[in-house]
Amino acid sequence: MAESTSAQRKSWQDYRQVAVWAAVAALYTALGCHIATLYPKTSDQVAYFNAGIAMAHGHLRLGGWLLTPPDFWTSDIPLSAFLSLIWRILGRNQASPLLLALQPALMWTLLLASVGFIFRRHGGGLRGGVLIAALLAVPLFAMVPGYFVTLSAIHVGTVIYALWALHFAATSRRLPYFVMLLLGTMGDPLCIIVGALPVILWGIQRHRSMAMVACGSIALAEALLAINAATGGFTTEKLPLRFAPFDSLTRNIVVTIHDVLTAFGADLSSLPVSSALPELARLGCMLFVAVATLDVIRRRENAPLPVLLVLAAGLDALALMVSDRIELESGSIATVRYLFPLWIDLTLLAAWHVERYVVAPYFAAVALLLSIWSDHATLPARSTGIVSQDDQALIATLMHFAPPNGIGSWWASDALNMSSLGRLHIVPAIAGRTGLMPFVHISPPLQFPGKPFFVLVPHPDETYRKDDAIQQFGAPARQFAIGRYDVLIYEERRSVRDTESP
Repeated sequence: MAESTSAQRKSWQDYRQVAVWAAVAALYTALGCHIATLYPKTSDQVAYFNAGIAMAHGHLRLGGWLLTPPDFWTSDIPLSAFLSLIWRILGRNQASPLLLALQPALMWTLLLASVGFIFRRHGGGLRGGVLIAALLAVPLFAMVPGYFVTLSAIHVGTVIYALWALHFAATSRRLPYFVMLLLGTMGDPLCIIVGALPVILWGIQRHRSMAMVACGSIALAEALLAINAATGGFTTEKLPLRFAPFDSLTRNIVVTIHDVLTAFGADLSSLPVSSALPELARLGCMLFVAVATLDVIRRRENAPLPVLLVLAAGLDALALMVSDRIELESGSIATVRYLFPLWIDLTLLAAWHVERYVVAPYFAAVALLLSIWSDHATLPARSTGIVSQDDQALIATLMHFAPPNGIGSWWASDALNMSSLGRLHIVPAIAGRTGLMPFVHISPPLQFPGKPFFVLVPHPDETYRKDDAIQQFGAPARQFAIGRYDVLIYEERRSVRDTESP
C-alpha cells in the first residue's frame, strides 16, 4: 500500500513538473511572438510561410517551386504547414500575419527546450541553467541575434536537428542519429558541417561505425533531394560553393570574430561606455565559454558530447572563414546567422563547466538581469505587424484607389500580400536582360497580371527602376506617390511578356 502511494505521489510530481515547464514554454512563446511583431518581415520569410501553406494543402513535395539551397523543407516549412492547417480548421485566415510571428517563436522555444533537455540529460544543474538563460534566452530579443531568431527560415531548425544528432551520436544511438542528420541535411547543407563532420572526425578515431552512419545519412539525403527534384518536386537555386580568395582571409577572420561576439550579445563596437553594461556582462560570460572550450581541448576529454560540441563549433567558424559567404553578404552582420550552431554548442558546453566555478552563476545572473533591463528599455513601444507603418498606409491606399493585382519589388511584395490578408496580389519583378520580368524565388512559376494592374516603384531603387516599368508597359494611365513608393496605375489592356526569371 505504501509503495502504491509513493508511486502515485511520484507520478503526480512528474505530471506537475511537466505542466510547469509547459506553462513556461507557452509564456516564452507568447513573449517571442509579441517581440516578432515588432520587426517588419521581408518576402523571404513570407515566401517560406507560403510554401508551408502549399504543403498544408497536400503539395508535400512542392512541385514547381524554386527554393534556396537551404530549402528548410524538413524544418520551417512543415511547422508553417501545421500552423496554417490548424488555423484553417479553426475557421481563421490560413495566411494570418500572426502565424508569421508565432512560427519563429515556436521554433526558438523548441530549440531552448532541446538545449534544456540535453543539458539535464547529461547532468546539468541550476548554475549552468542560469548561464544558458543569460546567453541563449535572449530575454526580450532586443539584441541582433534576437532580430534574426524572430524571423522564419533562418537556420534555427537546422541547429535543432544538429544538436539532437550530436546527442544521439554521443550516446551511440545510431538510428535516431541517422534520422536527425537525414532530416537536417535535407533541409540545410549547414547540417553537414555541424552535425555530420564532427561525428565523422570523432568517429574515425573512436567510433567508426558512427562515422559510417553519418556518411550514409548524408548520401541518402542528397539522393532523396535529387529524386524529389527529378520526379516533379521542388528544385533549388544553384549556389556553387567556393573558397574565399586568399587575400580575403584576414577580413573573414575579423568578421567571424565580430559575428561570434554579436551572437553572444557581447559586441561593444560603437557603443557608449555608459550604456554597455549588458554587453560587458555577457562578454564576461563569454570568458567562461572560452575557458570551457579550452578545457575540453586541453584535457582531451573522453566524454563524447563535449568533444563533438567543440568540433561542431570549430568547424562552423572555420567554414565561415574560408568560404565566400562573407564576401557574398558584403561583410554584413547577417552572416551571424551562420554561427548560430557555434553559439548554441559552446553555451551548452560552458553550462556544464560553470559548476566548477562558484562565482560563475552569480555573474551570469547579473548578466541576465542587465539584459532584461536593457532590452526592455530599447524595444519599440508598439507592434507594427509584419510590415512597417508606412507600408500599412500603402496597403490601405492601394485597396481604396488601385486594382487588386500589381507588380512590386522582391523585398516587400509577399509581405504586402500577407499583410493585406490576401486582398492584394503583388507579383515580384526584376529588371533582366530582356526587360522587366517576374522574379521567381521561393515560389512556384509566376506571371504578370493582366489589366487592370499597378506597379510599385520603391525609392531608393530595389530590383528595378521606374524607367524599366515604363519601358515594359508604357506610360501609366495615372500615378501617385505615397511614402517611399511611386504607384503606376495601368487601366488599359497591354501586351505583357511573361518570361522566365533570369
